[in-house]
Amino acid sequence: MGDFEATVDVRLDHYAILEGEQLRSYLAIQVLCIVLVLIMGIDAAVKVYRQFLQCKPNGPGGKWTAPNSAFVLGILIDMGVTLLTCTFISIRIPAKVQSAPKTREIVGAISAIDWGSEEVTLNEKKATFFALVQTILKLIDEEQNMQAFANWILILSMLRI
Repeated sequence: MGDFEATVDVRLDHYAILEGEQLRSYLAIQVLCIVLVLIMGIDAAVKVYRQFLQCKPNGPGGKWTAPNSAFVLGILIDMGVTLLTCTFISIRIPAKVQSAPKTREIVGAISAIDWGSEEVTLNEKKATFFALVQTILKLIDEEQNMQAFANWILILSMLRI
């Protein structure tokens, strides 16, 4: 007999379901984030306008001056954080609002599988069950991808500090 090797990998993943007071609190915080990010975007636009006024020629025949590279980098980071945060929130809010109904639908469908029925084959029951489990795993994967996206936004925000 040949050598055999077995490995076990354990991962703890979850899918957050928000409803009721938790969902209302989450939405209030997201609205506040949108307001603050829009203020940040407006501030960046004002800074760009002021920099434009400083860089333009003072009179006819004058020369344009280049803005400071640190200023350009800071503005690009601000605009990037603004756009990414708005994108994140616009994706995240509908997902959180639909989290409880989606979960109820999936759990209801799993509960509705009539395992004792002889009218439906065991293979069909297993196929239905595992398709529903795959749906849950897809939701968990989407949740993890959004967390990774949020982490990139935080890293970009930290570059600005």
